[in-house]
Amino acid sequence: MTTSRFSPNALEYLKTVNARVITIDGHRLVDLMIEGGVGVRVRKVFELHRIDEDFFLEE
Repeated sequence: MTTSRFSPNALEYLKTVNARVITIDGHRLVDLMIEGGVGVRVRKVFELHRIDEDFFLEE
């Protein structure tokens, strides 16, 4: 795991290892932290509205 990204050499090396290795780079780490609610807080919530076109259909 890294908070940055893996170098091409590091990724090439992993292909030679006789074990399953899962890499987690900075972007994936942030996604997992948000998904699990670990070490993060909600700062703002936005509400998004759209027009319900079916509401305006004549029957």
